[in-house]
Amino acid sequence: MRIAAWGIFAAAAPVALAAYPVSASATSGKTWTVQVGQMSPDMSNVAMAFFPNTIVIDAGDTIQFIGAAHTVAFPGNGKLPPLASPEMLKPTASHTYDGTQFASSGLMVGTPWSLTFTKPGVYPYYCGVHPGMMGVVIVQPAGTPYPMTQAQYDQMGAIEAQEDLAATQLALSAFSVKTTPGQNGTTVYHVQTDLPELPSYQFNLAPAGSEGATGFASISMEKPGLWKITAQLSGLKAGQTYTPALNWGISDSGKAVAGASFSKVTASANGTATVTGTVKSLAVPQGAWVLDVNDATGHAVSSTVIDYPSFAYERFLPESLTIHQGDTVVWTQMGWNEEHTITFAPKGTKISDPTKPAGGHVYAGKGYFNSGYLAPGQSYQLTFTKPGTYEYVCLIHSMLNMKGVVKVLPRN
Repeated sequence: MRIAAWGIFAAAAPVALAAYPVSASATSGKTWTVQVGQMSPDMSNVAMAFFPNTIVIDAGDTIQFIGAAHTVAFPGNGKLPPLASPEMLKPTASHTYDGTQFASSGLMVGTPWSLTFTKPGVYPYYCGVHPGMMGVVIVQPAGTPYPMTQAQYDQMGAIEAQEDLAATQLALSAFSVKTTPGQNGTTVYHVQTDLPELPSYQFNLAPAGSEGATGFASISMEKPGLWKITAQLSGLKAGQTYTPALNWGISDSGKAVAGASFSKVTASANGTATVTGTVKSLAVPQGAWVLDVNDATGHAVSSTVIDYPSFAYERFLPESLTIHQGDTVVWTQMGWNEEHTITFAPKGTKISDPTKPAGGHVYAGKGYFNSGYLAPGQSYQLTFTKPGTYEYVCLIHSMLNMKGVVKVLPRN
């Protein structure tokens, strides 16, 4: 939500599509609803995903996307514009999509955005502000029976959102204030902005063919922008070669995730194998990627949806901190779905550019101090030289009550 509040802001266990009864397709275009993100009542906890994560519709159908402070962007045949760029934040004129042209809602401010899909295909889409928000629209030929109803998608989306919000609380429970020694007997306090997403996530592989192959897998960050996937499989045919693949939306969708790379594996005499691979991505989406293990014919024998929780926490941790004169506070942006600012601004300060750092790194209780945007992993520090109580905000998310207080006591 890097732009959200700057004057604008107003997984559940995987569920297979086939698990629900098939409903008949309407003879004319049907309108579906997708929820764009979700937020806790106190606005601190944000589920960074589209709900449902994946939806299957027919050609000629329309999806109404409902949300705020996000974008809905379909890349077409080209690449997406940079995150939060003017092109990404501006709505496109067309409200139909055939997979060839860039289509975007622009920054949503509470008004739903509708898009009609005219051609069958598998269409990944993205939030142009938050890198972990990705979804999939699968468009069947017109007249094809639907695998789920809107009510079932709503139910599935609610479960997915609850998983994201619950993961935030789990991450929050692990937080504690950390300190390190400073110069001349002072203390350095380490404050978090946001919460770190899960560095690794485990999931199970289910049988997808007659072989009955099963397994367990994990996805973990190797380094920023690169994720490692490892899977242990059993129930394979001894001596047979298998090819892992990372697909969008559903098993055997035919739409591979760009940047994913796996090596072929050969099953051992007892039908086991270890799969390893990597995928280049700033973040892992919830429920949009499917790991398939394919046999020599190209069909999956084992598969799973990667229902990695995607969230952000719009708070400073801790929100109130008591230190002593001469101590230093270091704020670090922990999550990779957001950017934040650390801003001390006297009442009435006019701020023309929240991205621009100001004030330096020594705070004596007066003046405008701003970190600029803190990207994931970046830090900002201030040394406090005067006793007092000092309030600060994130300029981007102040309307979400992302505020903090530093209380500075005399050194003696």
